[in-house]
Amino acid sequence: MTEIAKIELTPVFVPFFKEILETMKGSEGGLGMVIAAEEEWNGGDFVICRLTTDTGQSGVGEAFMWLPETGVSPEQLVDIITKSLGRHVIGESPFNVEHIRHRMEMNVNRSDVAKSLIDMACYDLMGQVGEYSWTIQH
Repeated sequence: MTEIAKIELTPVFVPFFKEILETMKGSEGGLGMVIAAEEEWNGGDFVICRLTTDTGQSGVGEAFMWLPETGVSPEQLVDIITKSLGRHVIGESPFNVEHIRHRMEMNVNRSDVAKSLIDMACYDLMGQVGEYSWTIQH
């Protein structure tokens, strides 16, 4: 059975186009969002997660975060996965995603953005590995 051997996390900042920034500044609250925040919002923060198996196959997930909305920064997300959540992923089959999620829930409270990022990468990895056939029942 294929096991997850490695987790790679890459924070990415994508700046907004000038036109988007101008539109947001012209809106009520200056952000173009319902959520109020005092700091300027100049672009999107993402973390890309690549899970790689012991056979070299990989699956990718991504998480978008904006601190006033998600309550987590890219640095915090990387930190919780690196120092805590990752140990519940390495050595597991990506097909055991429910078991992985259960272990993460038991050992780390909240951190839903980080857990969802790992889930997404597991599901992508399942599609890449393709060890099992899936049956959809109606």
